[in-house]
Amino acid sequence: MSALPPAFHAAHDAFGRTAALAFTASFPFLGVPLHVRSNAEAAVTLATQTFGPWASLASRLVRRDGHAHLDVIVHGDDTSPPSRLDYRSHGDVFMSAGQGLLSTVRLDTQHAVAFVSPSALGAPDWFTAHVNGLGILAATQRDRLPLHAACIVRDGRAWVLIGASGIGKSTLTYACHDAGVEVLAEDTVFVSLAGEPRLWGHAACAWLAPDAVRFFPSLAGRPVVTRHNGKRRIAASLEVAGRQPRLAHEGTVTVVLLTRGADGPAATPVGHRDVVSALAAVDEGFDQYPEGRGAVVGWLSTQPAYRLAIGDDPARAVATILALPGTTS
Repeated sequence: MSALPPAFHAAHDAFGRTAALAFTASFPFLGVPLHVRSNAEAAVTLATQTFGPWASLASRLVRRDGHAHLDVIVHGDDTSPPSRLDYRSHGDVFMSAGQGLLSTVRLDTQHAVAFVSPSALGAPDWFTAHVNGLGILAATQRDRLPLHAACIVRDGRAWVLIGASGIGKSTLTYACHDAGVEVLAEDTVFVSLAGEPRLWGHAACAWLAPDAVRFFPSLAGRPVVTRHNGKRRIAASLEVAGRQPRLAHEGTVTVVLLTRGADGPAATPVGHRDVVSALAAVDEGFDQYPEGRGAVVGWLSTQPAYRLAIGDDPARAVATILALPGTTS
């Protein structure tokens, strides 16, 4: 059997059902209390790395009428590195399986259960994506819909940056951080339309392509790592010393549709149909609440919107974004 974590309660049956989930933590993720339990302290430590920043969320934004659960059972003797997973979904049940993980999420009860091999605890990036990701799935609801987009905030105004994978969202997001702009989301922003429209997110780092160092010389020498999705990236911190992370936004929103363009940055106003078309072209991956997407797309399409050709100078692109008017003509 592979080496087990030091603080660990092993199951005494083949199925893992007798594992004592003695290690616990709770986080107000997206304003939804998320309760994490495991038989391995290391699993709760990894969950805390993902969800811990949400402890600073204002109490007025935390729901009192619902909660979510993530149970992580470390069980088995698989010593191989975790692998790619297969996913299935039917009704309110979501499942994933592969080497290192067998899991299910009941969306109706907001309860995720994951059986992971001990080797998975030694792959934090994989664990964050595929195990903590189940906690994200359990906590999200029909009024917390994920959108594949970045989001920045300054002076009570948010800009939602939408574009296809590889368009340069992460590079642009890090350039915003470099310019002193707060980053709400680097890859996924959650949209709530219940009551006052609200954006939610947290971005600890931007995952940049290795050639991004030409824009950010301070990142030279940073290690290039292969992520869980096979892409080679540099991790660039988006945290600011002494400042609590931005976790939610209520207020003015501007939509920016990102395109490539060597002659950029250049921004032009666009209308309702352009925003709808751009959002339809973005691959959202697994969308747990497809019936709620139409309302989110409809709301975003009513916000001031621009198409921005990024160009080859992220700093200039940031200046162009921040100078966009709050209303379109």
